[in-house]
Amino acid sequence: MVGRAIYADSGTVKIGGKIENISSDNDMWQGTGGFIVHLRQSAEGTVTSTAVIDNGSKSTSGNALSVFKDCSLLLENGSVVKSFKDCNVFYVQQDNAVLYMDGEVTDCSGSSHIVQANSDAFIITIGENAEIHDNTVGYGAIYAFSNNNASGKCGTINVYGKINNNLSTDRGGAIAMANNGSNLSVNMYEGAEICNNISTQTGGGILVSCGTFTMYGGTISNNISGANVSGEADQAGGGVFVRRGGIFKMYGGSITNNYAAGIGGGIAFEAGDYNNCVPNVQLVSGTISGNKMNADISSAGEGYSAQNGESNDIAITSDGSSHI
Repeated sequence: MVGRAIYADSGTVKIGGKIENISSDNDMWQGTGGFIVHLRQSAEGTVTSTAVIDNGSKSTSGNALSVFKDCSLLLENGSVVKSFKDCNVFYVQQDNAVLYMDGEVTDCSGSSHIVQANSDAFIITIGENAEIHDNTVGYGAIYAFSNNNASGKCGTINVYGKINNNLSTDRGGAIAMANNGSNLSVNMYEGAEICNNISTQTGGGILVSCGTFTMYGGTISNNISGANVSGEADQAGGGVFVRRGGIFKMYGGSITNNYAAGIGGGIAFEAGDYNNCVPNVQLVSGTISGNKMNADISSAGEGYSAQNGESNDIAITSDGSSHI
């Protein structure tokens, strides 16, 4: 097939078999938006435990699975989505769009994202069985921003599963909260993992901007920032980098054994208001230990490794009031 595999204009769709090697096509209705699955007009989609969506590393453009206003997409435990190249794998936009991922997403590459969300009042859940792993992305495996809608609701991402072993060729190895909006909410819970991710710039594990990341539990460990840049400002935050109106709250879990080519082995905090947001870091409970700054980052095949460095769990990277 060339164009779109499934287009659901309302109704219910269940996918339990295989979808393979679909080419995106700009000549299709609404272009390449959702060239694998396009859900609109309150449609509901389920990718069941027996489903495999494998695009065979075919170079495509646009968004593979799109979820629009009042629609929902569920990936069951056991489902596999793999081998997409040069496109956003999941795209979530507009009020009340829901994405629940409890399956596996792997072997994707290119300059886009595993999940891109950029609207108001969406809900994304990375379920306890989910594994987003071994992908190469452009700016966060999950890239999102949000503003409040007319009802005062904002976009929300809840992480219960694993986002591990991903490489970002920019910032935010696992999650990048972009500075385009003003009030994105991301929550990380017990059992979640953000481990062994690499960013060539800041935020080996997480980039926090223009919203609030709240850590209730889980593990942020063995992430690397600044893997391929020489500028010190772009090497900060091995585990977490907080900047541009970002708020980071820690009520549990651990941030351990992360590496920064610059400063802020565990957490780097760049003070400075942005978009009418006042950034701050609130450390209430949990463990931050064993993190290293000024680490030696070396390339190893297609990836990177870190060693040496100086002990550093928290660093403030700019002048002014720190709000910590």
